[in-house]
Amino acid sequence: MLKVQILVDNVANAGQGEWGFSAVIEADGKRTLFDTGASDLFRKNADILGQNLLDLDFVALSHGHWDHTWGLNELVRLYLKNSEASRPTIVAHPRTFERTLNPKGAENGPLVGIDTLSGRFPLTLSAEPLWMTENLLWLGEVKRKFAFEYVEPKGKRITDAGTEPDLSPDDTALVYRTPEGIVIITGCSHSGLCNITDQAIKLTGDERVLDIIGGTHLLQIGQLRMKATLDYFARIKPKALHIGHCTGLDAKVALAGVADMKELFVGLEVKYE
Repeated sequence: MLKVQILVDNVANAGQGEWGFSAVIEADGKRTLFDTGASDLFRKNADILGQNLLDLDFVALSHGHWDHTWGLNELVRLYLKNSEASRPTIVAHPRTFERTLNPKGAENGPLVGIDTLSGRFPLTLSAEPLWMTENLLWLGEVKRKFAFEYVEPKGKRITDAGTEPDLSPDDTALVYRTPEGIVIITGCSHSGLCNITDQAIKLTGDERVLDIIGGTHLLQIGQLRMKATLDYFARIKPKALHIGHCTGLDAKVALAGVADMKELFVGLEVKYE
């Protein structure tokens, strides 16, 4: 069984909202915190929603940008204050913890690094697909198949080899396998919603998309990309879309024409057997 409850999104029906994303995923008897939002709000909302963040098996990060990782500071503090709690395994792409700067030069990446996490939490850094449970799959580095999903980099990435444009090579997602099809859970979809969906289908061998939950990065995009995205999903025919963070209203309206569009907000709980 899969249960997803939203802790952070731009819109809230319980607690408060902020620009960011975080969700608790219960799958096959394991609990995963997927992203941590931009502040300590994920923890405050978890308390309101009755989610015990000291009972986690995994913390999975969709990518390293601030609105998905800056809550890590609070998570580290929470576990350090509760030393008896079993530490969850942190799952991330190997490049998630690289420093990134936005176009104005402000910090855009995680404030907590591997040096802080190492020795305090088990770490699994993988660019390869990884089965986290029997049916929950970490997609690993997403192949950028569709040229129409390329976007110009906004900001730069600072690596040991030097500085490069930030194309979010670490951006990834999760997919859960059910008897009726697959459920894709995204953070921001910098790697492209169609690329993510295509990789989820190929890795699971299942073309039946039950739902996509999360952010799409379809925000202020051109008509050509929107049309190509709509054409792709018209072929895929997802049964439902729970789309929120970093999605423009125009994109939501357009996507509602090819799938059953559902609301996404803090407090929402989505279940699949």
